[in-house]
Amino acid sequence: MWPIKFYQRLTKTAWWVKLLAYILIISIFSSCSIFDPAEEIPAFLQIDTILLSADYEAQGTEYQLFDDAWVFVDNELLGVFPVPSRLPVYNFGDATILILPGIKNNNRTDNRTNYPLMENDTTFVNFVAGQTVNISPEVNYRAGATFKINSNFDVTNDFTLTSGNQQLTTTSDANEVFEGNRSLRLKIDTLNPNFAMRTFDNYTLPSLGEDIYIEMHYKNEASFTVLLAANFNADPSINGAVLNIGPQENWTKIYIPLTEIIGTTNAASYTINFEGILPDTLDSAVYLWDNIKLVHN
Repeated sequence: MWPIKFYQRLTKTAWWVKLLAYILIISIFSSCSIFDPAEEIPAFLQIDTILLSADYEAQGTEYQLFDDAWVFVDNELLGVFPVPSRLPVYNFGDATILILPGIKNNNRTDNRTNYPLMENDTTFVNFVAGQTVNISPEVNYRAGATFKINSNFDVTNDFTLTSGNQQLTTTSDANEVFEGNRSLRLKIDTLNPNFAMRTFDNYTLPSLGEDIYIEMHYKNEASFTVLLAANFNADPSINGAVLNIGPQENWTKIYIPLTEIIGTTNAASYTINFEGILPDTLDSAVYLWDNIKLVHN
């Protein structure tokens, strides 16, 4: 009899094992719907670009390089996002969107900030779950922004050579002009392998923490260095390297912050200087600049 009883017990045990396995499988496949609440559907905010509106004569070019959007929804920071972006938003109904344009100081991806010389853009929207709101932010320079340099080189050139025998000229060649009618051009070669240039004028700049930037477009076949020459009245000027800029095959925009160096130098006035040396790997190199600005608040 014992084999029969053993078989009966084994059969009952197998049945329970099968039942438990079935329950386990069902619970795994339905766990999301049984134990988790339904996922909330967001609204979306689409930002394709951030534009600058500027007075060309007083403030120069409107061409900027706003890589990021600092996005606030009802005064709360939603985040910092690359442009363009499509952002999920869970604030439904009427909302106030505030956008600050984001830049890369010295074109460094690890030094991102909102551009402090720009006002924000404010837009009023209505968010509906599952729907996308498209906005086109447009910003302006702050009302107190002061432009010490605003050179597009269409009429005048604010720079002069201080060493080298090259010809520093403005060019109207369409292949060498970024915007407008002319750009600034300089060429070095094996006979004249280095150059130094500076602004004609000296500029007084605030030194109490005000935001100060150089903006410019450039295109260069060899590296050059941006320097700030500090002038201390009767004492000789002191040149300080601010940034070394590598070759760029295409026109590029850069934002160079000067606030810290100006604050620690506290000179009577300054000039903006560029210097370059022909590398051994090249027989010649052309440098092009456009839309150079020195601006502070």
